Amino acid sequence: MHYKTAIVQDSNGLELPGALATTGIAKPVVSLITLYHCVLYEGIIPSLALVAGTFVLSVEIFVIGYAIFLRCEALYAEVI
Repeated sequence: MHYKTAIVQDSNGLELPGALATTGIAKPVVSLITLYHCVLYEGIIPSLALVAGTFVLSVEIFVIGYAIFLRCEALYAEVI
């Protein structure tokens, strides 16, 4: 799924069919790359909504990942 993240080109003109369009927007990497595009390519300050949304999504992913880690921590020594 990472192959469809627009790194160099702007993701606004990127047309994806059906379900791919929904998953393309929902990926956390897309909002992070958009922040970089605003600053580096367009030379503008990103909107507060985009920064806040990216921050909230990043914190949510961290909390979910940490909860999974704590739940499975005892098994890690056995797996490794």
